[in-house]
Amino acid sequence: MKKAEDKITTNILDYFLNRPRMYQRKYVLSKNSSCPRSSGIYAWYFKNDLFKFPNQKSISTHKNYSILYIGIAPSGLTSKSNIRKRIFNHFRGTAYGSTLRLSLGVLLSIKSKFILRRIKNKKIIRFTDEGEDWIDNWLEKNSLVSWFENPRPWKIEKNLINQLYLPLNIQGNLDNPFKSILIDLRKNARERAMNLPIIK
Repeated sequence: MKKAEDKITTNILDYFLNRPRMYQRKYVLSKNSSCPRSSGIYAWYFKNDLFKFPNQKSISTHKNYSILYIGIAPSGLTSKSNIRKRIFNHFRGTAYGSTLRLSLGVLLSIKSKFILRRIKNKKIIRFTDEGEDWIDNWLEKNSLVSWFENPRPWKIEKNLINQLYLPLNIQGNLDNPFKSILIDLRKNARERAMNLPIIK
């Protein structure tokens, strides 16, 4: 079984690194989108040199883009999620339900001038509507996404993530020198939000 999983991982990495079909936000969300309602893995590409990470040269690139995040859908047999749902959530959801948007929003807060806030109640911590719109526009201009269909992506997720240096992946990312920094940044942003008034 391990050999089969290793082979699948190799094929997926080859696709994402060497021959990915990469799509812009406006296409993925359009009526003509080919984003599938099936299980699999997706990789997020960002324009080179948007961020400064430790060991920057170890980040994998394709053309003028850096692969900074990989996700799966669903996370297990009982989950009803799929590639389309997860990518749509990252592209047009909020930081409350998207770990990718949360990380990006925190990293870009100095540039955007938007910080995490409590919205409507104590538990919902995200950016304001204007802040989430800002992230939407930033993703449109600076990112592309690619996907690879696979019936059991959770079986190969950790192996896949740890074959690359993915600064924006936290869970299951064993050798990420930026991981502790990102965790602290997100924690501090949440704590600050808890000390600010709730936005109704």
